[in-house]
This record gives sequence, C-alpha cells and structure tokens, in this order.
Amino acid sequence: MITRTALRLKTRTLSGKRIEVTVPELDEGEEVELIVLRQEEPLSSSKEELVGVWDWLQSLPPSTLTAEDWVRIEREIQEEKDAWGD
Repeated sequence: MITRTALRLKTRTLSGKRIEVTVPELDEGEEVELIVLRQEEPLSSSKEELVGVWDWLQSLPPSTLTAEDWVRIEREIQEEKDAWGD
C-alpha cells in the first residue's frame, strides 16, 4: 500500500516562466508528482451580478414539452443506456 502525502505551496512564476520549489521534507532524487494550478481571478461579489440557481431557473422560458414528451425522452435515454451493455 502506498501512502501519499500532499504538500500545498504557493509561489510566483520566475523569469523565463519558471517555478522553483524547495521542500525540505523530500529526499534528493525522490520521485514526486507536481500539479500546478493557476490562480483564478476572483468572482465579482456585487449582489446584482450574483444570481442564485433558483433565480436563474426561474428566468428561463417555460418548457413547451408535454408530460408525454418527457416520458418519451426518458424512454429513449434508457434505451440508449441499455444498448451500452455492462
């Protein structure tokens, strides 16, 4: 069984688009996996721009599908899933 330890570090990109990481807990020559995540721009927090999921759903135009249409769609989806096999 392999135990994984995660270390979270923050750094800035150096000249030449390089990143340098120093981790005293690692042994020299040890194989590691490095995942780089870019810092996302923060979302605007103004109340006018924030829309809740329910408000967004309510803003959508009404569906023109009937109950029979939904039954047919669900049946077609199930038939497609059944065709995939196990």
